[in-house]
Formats: sequence, structure tokens, C-alpha cells
Amino acid sequence: MKKLILFLLLLLSLAGFAKKACANQYDEIYNRLPILDIYYDDSQDPAELEDYSDYVQSPYPLIRTSAILTSQKTKIKPGYYLLTPRTKGAYEFITFKQNGKIIAFVPIYEKTIIDPKVIYLEAPKPKPHLITWPYRILKKGFLKLFGKYKRPLKAPPYVIESEFVDHGKYFEIKFYLEQYLYKMLFKVEKEKLN
Repeated sequence: MKKLILFLLLLLSLAGFAKKACANQYDEIYNRLPILDIYYDDSQDPAELEDYSDYVQSPYPLIRTSAILTSQKTKIKPGYYLLTPRTKGAYEFITFKQNGKIIAFVPIYEKTIIDPKVIYLEAPKPKPHLITWPYRILKKGFLKLFGKYKRPLKAPPYVIESEFVDHGKYFEIKFYLEQYLYKMLFKVEKEKLN
């Protein structure tokens, strides 16, 4: 009986130690984030026209934040932001844009290559019905007559996952874009009640 109680006490102390080590992990990651001193004229992204030249809609996702997030010196207020990954010098960062203007530069603490087939699952294509064969023949005839229609490019595939970590002290965003995973970490600022 004494051995069982001793074992349970040891197990509980190890669980508490692991929980504290995980919390210290986020503090360490946040404190190692670089402070980005990057400035653009009038907060305009110089690569924006190049990014949008082949697309009808934005090739980057829109995210909504509902808490005040801070990343080193940068404060992001609640609202809608367009996320665009950028590289300048040795820094990898994500720009948060609102109404075409850069609001914040957020450093990436981890960038990894992923397998797109695993992350972006495609829906199976429906089988054509027998009744649609006359329309398919007509379409092929028009394609031969007038040439193939050049469709605008589809936006690259992306997935955004976010969660509060370390009991709501930090907010982590996992941003999957094409073949990369970008991870960002923010400190959550608590709103003061009047």
C-alpha cells in the first residue's frame, strides 16, 4: 500500500513538472522571437502587385482576431487581417494587412516543409451522368472552334489552425500555405474593464 501511494505521489509530481516545462517552453519561444525593424514607405507592400497579377481574388487568406495580440513590440488589435508570408534578409515573417496597408510584421518561429496531399484533401470528382454527354460533345466542339479559354489561376491552398496555449497566456497560429507550415506565437493581452 505504501508503494502504491509513493508511486502515485511520484506520478503527480512528474505530471506537474511536465506541465511547468511545457509552459516554460512557450515563454522561451516568445522571448527568442526577433524584433523586426522593417519599414516600407506609406506601409505599402512592394511585392503586392506582383502577387495579385495572375489572380482574380486574393491568393492569401483572411483571418479574424478577437483578442489583442502582441508579438514583441507589435500590437494587433481585434479585426480582419490578410496574411502574407515574406522574407527580407535573414528574417522570415508574416505581414498582417488591413485595407491594403501593412499593420504588423510578425516573426515566424518555425517553418517546415509539409506534404500537401496529406493536409489539403481533395473532394472526389463526381462521375458524369449519361444525360450530360450531348453537352460535353458541344463543349468539345466549341473548344476546337474557338480555342481553349484561359482561366485565371486558383488561389493556392491554405489551412489556418489557431489555439490558445499555456492557459490562455499565448495564442499560436499554424498557417499552412502550399508546401510550407508557418508557426507564429503571440502573447494575449487582457482587456481592462472600466
